[in-house]
Amino acid sequence: MSLNKSTVLATVSAVAGISAVAYYYYRNYGLPGCLQRNIERTLLVNFRSTNELVKYTVNGEDRQEGKSKLLSPESDLYKTLSQYREKLAKKYGDQLDGQRMDFHLELVSKNEDWTEQLVLERAKQLENVPIRVDSVDSFQLGKKSVGVFGPSVAGYGETHAIIGYFPSGLPEDVVETMLSE
Repeated sequence: MSLNKSTVLATVSAVAGISAVAYYYYRNYGLPGCLQRNIERTLLVNFRSTNELVKYTVNGEDRQEGKSKLLSPESDLYKTLSQYREKLAKKYGDQLDGQRMDFHLELVSKNEDWTEQLVLERAKQLENVPIRVDSVDSFQLGKKSVGVFGPSVAGYGETHAIIGYFPSGLPEDVVETMLSE
């Protein structure tokens, strides 16, 4: 049995537990590209505010946060999610629905009694918590939506941020589209 470079790299990546995306970048761009990709895509959760519920406008309608907290537009996480959404919009156009709310994490479930204090306490628990957005495993794929998994919070569980909603059904290659250069 002969071992070629690809077989060795595949085995090493599986044993080392690096992501499929990191392995792809390693194979195509070498170790520095692989490491850079992983470092750049571990991002911190930052909200617009952890001290109050924020008011915002969607399609000319004034709203206020409720069970969710808006991510800070200045954060690297928000900027990365925006880049992913732009790639989806460019490729899929009208198949991608408009956003009803800017990027956010839901922090209170439908089954819980909502209080402002509960939302703010959970937001404070998640502020500056790192999440990975660099691998196929980072994404939550629904029948009609794609999101990124967020950190878990006590009393709610694993959070997520929706990147795109497709009313006619989720295209098969959305993750590849977002992770493409």
